[in-house]
Amino acid sequence: MKCSNCGSENKDSSKFCKNCGSAMTPVTEKRNAVTNQDNEDRNRKIIITGIIVAVIILAGVAVYASGILTPMPPMQTQEFDQFTIDVPVGSKFVIGDQYTTDKKHIAVFYDNKGDYSDEVYSMAVGNSLSTEMIHENATLSEEYNDTKVYEFGDTYEIYAEYDDSQILLIGDNVKALKHMADSYKEGDISKLYSKTTKGSSSSSSNSQSQSSAPATTSMSILGGSFSTGGGLEDKTYASIYVGPEHAGESVTIQIFYSRDGATLNNGNMVPKTVTSSGYIEVRSADAYSKFPDFAEINLYDSSGGLLDSRSVSLSPESGTQSF
Repeated sequence: MKCSNCGSENKDSSKFCKNCGSAMTPVTEKRNAVTNQDNEDRNRKIIITGIIVAVIILAGVAVYASGILTPMPPMQTQEFDQFTIDVPVGSKFVIGDQYTTDKKHIAVFYDNKGDYSDEVYSMAVGNSLSTEMIHENATLSEEYNDTKVYEFGDTYEIYAEYDDSQILLIGDNVKALKHMADSYKEGDISKLYSKTTKGSSSSSSNSQSQSSAPATTSMSILGGSFSTGGGLEDKTYASIYVGPEHAGESVTIQIFYSRDGATLNNGNMVPKTVTSSGYIEVRSADAYSKFPDFAEINLYDSSGGLLDSRSVSLSPESGTQSF
């Protein structure tokens, strides 16, 4: 073993150099020092690699959650009464409700009863809309020009203002909703109030939205179940049983949820087709701030006629409950 001070050879067991008297570092200590340094370098590399992987995963989650990777459905221009807007091909927007007391207070709500009803649930057009109509738990995620994009769980709500009118769009596909907001061209909205008969279709229906599903025959709600996730950010799923003899028939279903007597949702009119096993599967448009303890089901035929209603009491907790 060489002395690190003068270079003289010494025995491996020597504690001091025989030539200059300097303290000697045993070989085992040198080896341990090298090993410890190697371990520190290895651990440092593992930590840095872990941080990089975590950043990549978080970035991927953020991109996915932003809706950037979700494809936009095919769109085409459609003319409605007093306005024009691009809508998903195969969609069919029908007037679901209205608030038109006079020409200065117009709000018409359209429900999508055709294709891409999950991507775009509904839209409202009028001259008296405001951000107060946005879900109270929705958060503003983007703002450009006079357009505001809100998020609530998997649902997006877009509010946009124009010269003489405003629109409110709701759905799961933010690309489609933003495209609709950007494509909107207003007409004389003050004339819209005289055109709105509750439950009537828009003046120009998408020709590709005509359904070939069998006409609805008389049916009733025979049973079913409600399922809620493990957290309040999860949507509520309803499975309504009407019998396999109605398989393939077109219906519209409306479900109001409430908790302690307070309404949790707006009760959107959702077009559905009965499954081969006789069920109507529908999820809530939004997640709720509380688990519902009551559900009111309204079942309509394809023409909007009421077929059956059912009220269901629920335990305000997560899980599946049958009725």
